[in-house]
Amino acid sequence: MGSSMRTAALPLLLVLALSVLLMSQACKRAEAPSETYPLHFSPDDESVYLLIGEGQAPVSFDEARSDKRALSAFRALSRGVLRANMNGTIKAIGLYDAEKGSLKLKGWYIPVPFVYEFHPDGGVSYEYRVKDALDGADFAGEVPDPSLYSRLLNDTSEARIRKGVRYPYYHIMNPGPAEHLRIDGQDVWFIFDPELSDPEALGAFKALKWNVLYANREGGIELFGDYDTLYHRFALRHWYLPAPFKARLVTGHDIRDADITSVSKPALDSDDFNGSVSDPARYNRPLQ
Repeated sequence: MGSSMRTAALPLLLVLALSVLLMSQACKRAEAPSETYPLHFSPDDESVYLLIGEGQAPVSFDEARSDKRALSAFRALSRGVLRANMNGTIKAIGLYDAEKGSLKLKGWYIPVPFVYEFHPDGGVSYEYRVKDALDGADFAGEVPDPSLYSRLLNDTSEARIRKGVRYPYYHIMNPGPAEHLRIDGQDVWFIFDPELSDPEALGAFKALKWNVLYANREGGIELFGDYDTLYHRFALRHWYLPAPFKARLVTGHDIRDADITSVSKPALDSDDFNGSVSDPARYNRPLQ
């Protein structure tokens, strides 16, 4: 009797096991497709946010369901790369649970070329540089095949070089490179190419005092040269600030308590530069 009952129960167990398997496969098929989200980071508390629609949503990673390799590599990414790309450059691929505020991370990437902080002396000061792909130096610890997390998204053809074009200059105080060109209505970050730029023009621009630069930081200055849309490098040929122009006048010994007023100047002169600049007024005129 007992033996026959056990025999009769076997088909029932098989049916139940098959049902569970089919339900599991159905759930997998019904799982929402992965989406790509720009990642934003807080420089203060290292919080992570997803850019969803027009807003930012704080997020934590789903430790149990995320791809362990991708999550480990992301957490090992160097601060120099993170700080320079904290405003949405890095993209996360996965499933976002709005109720829990968690992300099942399936992968991530940074479009290349990308910018990073380079500390030449290992100290606090740094400069921005551009790299073609992630490598072992961009991670804390060993990450298998770092290039997996780099993606070339831009056009690599010769048409990427926009030669002899004039661009309004914008200085935007955001994390990452502050210098931008206004291109087709969009502010695009760039770094000067010291090897291809005119040395006098580049030296004069970098010597321009902050009270002139700051007062004209929103398109008041125009840069003329060749822009590489892939590497975000700009070969400066000339720049100019149409006269008369605005400048900030600072009175007082301590900048924190100083009186700052806006004044109009008829032309650039030696007082507007740090160091010696040959013929300052030439930068009030377009390239002839």
